[in-house]
Amino acid sequence: MRLEQYLTALRRCPDEFRNCDDKQPVPKLTSELGVYDNFALLFDSNRNDLPLTERPVVTDLVEKLKAKGYVHTHTDSSGIFLLDASTRAIIFRKTCPDSDGSGFPYSSIYFSTESAGKSDEDARKHLERQLTKYDAYLSLHIPNDQKYELSILSEMRLMTEKIIDVCKLSAKNRIPFCLPSSGGWDHCEELSRIVYYNPRRNKLVV
Repeated sequence: MRLEQYLTALRRCPDEFRNCDDKQPVPKLTSELGVYDNFALLFDSNRNDLPLTERPVVTDLVEKLKAKGYVHTHTDSSGIFLLDASTRAIIFRKTCPDSDGSGFPYSSIYFSTESAGKSDEDARKHLERQLTKYDAYLSLHIPNDQKYELSILSEMRLMTEKIIDVCKLSAKNRIPFCLPSSGGWDHCEELSRIVYYNPRRNKLVV
């Protein structure tokens, strides 16, 4: 899926529930577009030989997020942590997958051997692309002590606003990135729904 299509779908998606295959009601933002806690954006920092805090792409993104109101709370061995005014967190981390892809951020949504309608080879091609192309990721997180202060529909709309902001900021900075969970919970087998943004091929008005 092209980034423009995905962002438009996020804006237009109604704040209502839809039943997934397990019959549990989930927001349409989740079932159709994959919006949920720990939503990941994989990106190419172009300097995986450096510590995360010394990669220009990462530090530039951090500074731009701080200019938008995010506060850098701390940095430790697991990543760089920022919070915004609504206490929604952005966490930068390095990708550290095992050789078989296990441990890769949120890939199990798409690359489960139980994915209906798609062969293991189809999934493997996407996994290999993500393993080789991207060397860092950020995740959007709802802190545990905040998860029940709003309804799930309101939480997912707030998460959506953060996803749009981060995608537009990354595109404006011409950073190649991927949204591995963008297909949505109801469409895990439709691998063509995964968003890959390449600034050399795609233009986005931001």
